[in-house]
Amino acid sequence: MSHAVQGADAPAPAPRPGLIGPTLGLLQREVIRFVRQRSRLFSALGQPVLFWLLLGSGFGASFTPPGARPRSRLQRAEDHRAGR
Repeated sequence: MSHAVQGADAPAPAPRPGLIGPTLGLLQREVIRFVRQRSRLFSALGQPVLFWLLLGSGFGASFTPPGARPRSRLQRAEDHRAGR
């Protein structure tokens, strides 16, 4: 009766079949790459904020009810703080 002892010459465990293992490996690689490259980090966070600001300022007048006079962002903020 021979007992198998795992040592330096023991074969590596077989990878699990399916897509979970490779997917997690790729995810880990991309997250590490993303965090290490600051330009990616800033562009990934900055681009949506820039689009929100540009689109929000462009479409702001579109959401003004008919008959109401358009107000600036500063006037809307003052009204919000005053509870109007």
